[in-house]
Amino acid sequence: MRRFFGYGFIIIDWYDKMIRDDYGKIAKANWPNNFEFCKKYGIQKNPDDKLPKIMQD
Repeated sequence: MRRFFGYGFIIIDWYDKMIRDDYGKIAKANWPNNFEFCKKYGIQKNPDDKLPKIMQD
């Protein structure tokens, strides 16, 4: 479960860079419980998790 939520942070960062530079703020406003849950349980991005190649190009 930790990796699932951690991978969500990677996706949010990708959207923030590629789609809208304020997506991170929008995500925090729309899903505050998700961010509180991750903070409470120390869930962070896993450096071993990578986006699919098509999203990296």
